[in-house]
Amino acid sequence: GSKPIKLSGKKKKGGGASSSRGTGQARREPPPPRSQPTREQVEELAMTPDEPRAEPPPETDEAVVSILDPPDKSTVAGSAFDLRVQINPVNADVFWKSYNNTKSRVCISLDGSPYSCWPVFGGKIRYINAIDGPHSVHAVLMKDGEIVPESITESVQFTTVESPDVEDEDGEEDNVSEEEGEDGENKRVQLQMPQLVLQVPPEKVTLPGSAVQFISRVDLGGGDIDLFEEHFQHQFVCYNVDAATAHACWSLLDNNTVPFVTQLEPGLHTVEGGITHP
Repeated sequence: GSKPIKLSGKKKKGGGASSSRGTGQARREPPPPRSQPTREQVEELAMTPDEPRAEPPPETDEAVVSILDPPDKSTVAGSAFDLRVQINPVNADVFWKSYNNTKSRVCISLDGSPYSCWPVFGGKIRYINAIDGPHSVHAVLMKDGEIVPESITESVQFTTVESPDVEDEDGEEDNVSEEEGEDGENKRVQLQMPQLVLQVPPEKVTLPGSAVQFISRVDLGGGDIDLFEEHFQHQFVCYNVDAATAHACWSLLDNNTVPFVTQLEPGLHTVEGGITHP
């Protein structure tokens, strides 16, 4: 039968080892080549930070609210201004789920007036007919119909002054508008002046609670509704509660935006409304 071959070497003088010779000499196979990492593995390694991964945001709908425009201690020319609010949620997904409903709003108090409220997501905040002089404004969030006190902003101080560029329009026709024609020149368009009719709340009614929403219709007096919507699509419906220092305005033709005022004191209140003109 076959026997295993034992290979041995004799020591040479000087301590060196000699290799065996003959047909039974063992051959050492080279190590197998190392496989190269795939592109995906390289990219994963490159994207893996040495430091621990950041913790996910907490499950909270809290947010930091601030007023960007008008800037603090600024001067606004004219009696109309837009108010821009910045909302930075701690967790955007949780905030969206909590505030994406019709009872959640961002609310503004100008000069200590009751809060006028707009949708959190979308909706331009505008004021007109502001009296000349200093003003103070702050914002707060409303969630599910309730003010969120911890979201209230710092008050912003600004001043409105009469603009020298605003011309006196007394004596001009109220039912005339202008649009740009094909030749680039403005052409006059005859419009029936719309009238705002307040439907909700009705006059001399008693309401429970401290909030009210305003629902109105526009009386065109038989005018062309398509022509009206074409020229008033970017206009506002504005309300002034209890002779405040300015009218708060909401988009006129946006059916998803309902004018809403809250934190009214118990008692008798008055409201006047109007439509901005193109």
